[in-house]
Amino acid sequence: MSENATELHTAPAEPDSSSAPFAGRRAQPGELGGPELDSYGMPVLRSRAVGQDRAGGHQAVHFTFPLTAQNPVQQLLGRDYDRLEARVISTGPPAAAAPSIQNTGSLAAGFAPGATVTSVSLPPGTYTVNWNLNVGGTVTAADANNAELLLNGATVEAVAVTATGSTANFQSQLPITLTIPPGPSLTLAIVAPAAGSGTASIRGQIVAQAAAAGGPAPVVLAQNQAIAEGVAAQIAQGNTFMGPAGSYLPAGLDRLLRNCDELWVSWTGAPTLMSVIVSRRLPDVPDPRAT
Repeated sequence: MSENATELHTAPAEPDSSSAPFAGRRAQPGELGGPELDSYGMPVLRSRAVGQDRAGGHQAVHFTFPLTAQNPVQQLLGRDYDRLEARVISTGPPAAAAPSIQNTGSLAAGFAPGATVTSVSLPPGTYTVNWNLNVGGTVTAADANNAELLLNGATVEAVAVTATGSTANFQSQLPITLTIPPGPSLTLAIVAPAAGSGTASIRGQIVAQAAAAGGPAPVVLAQNQAIAEGVAAQIAQGNTFMGPAGSYLPAGLDRLLRNCDELWVSWTGAPTLMSVIVSRRLPDVPDPRAT
């Protein structure tokens, strides 16, 4: 080039805003797989918030996934290079009030061997059982410990602490935990196995408190679908999570993630809602259409 020659510089062409995709760093096809989760019914996460024209800002996206036995594995996030952080939390409805089943009964003096003092019918579930006995009337040594706790005729507690001598007394028994399997209700009863002295009476009470039901369950987070499905299979086989892959997230606690990777979740128990808040970087160049 001669020293008198003029160097020409061509300015870069302006982008065609009518057809160009949103400006800024976007994942290429195959890199962003999550927020378009049409099969999960979730909206697509866009690079820009509609109507926002401030370049370099942050966009917040909020959404919630239901987790149930019918949908035990869900993809929460896809790979997204514009994501700054994501916060996830396992939530759900509060635990339902647990029922208390109780009954009181008595046997007058002269009862027959094997007579029932009182009983309750327990549907399937787990119960903490408190029970007590009151021995009255004319008590002799033959009336000592003359009571037992039976579940559908099978012994739960073989010996109850009652009279220890010749005086009437009230005794609270040690609480026990019972699990009634799925199926029909079972009868829990206080029974006097012997006739005793024939001059003592027995009064008894059973209070069975059911365990609280419902509430959110813990979940397991995973970085890809294969791990999440492996965790779900493990839980389905043994109803527990033993690792090693996956990250355990207790119910009600949140987890802050600062990466661009996929995020999957596996269900572990009661119906649960997975809430997600994502913060994403907006493009450095304003999108002329977002006005």
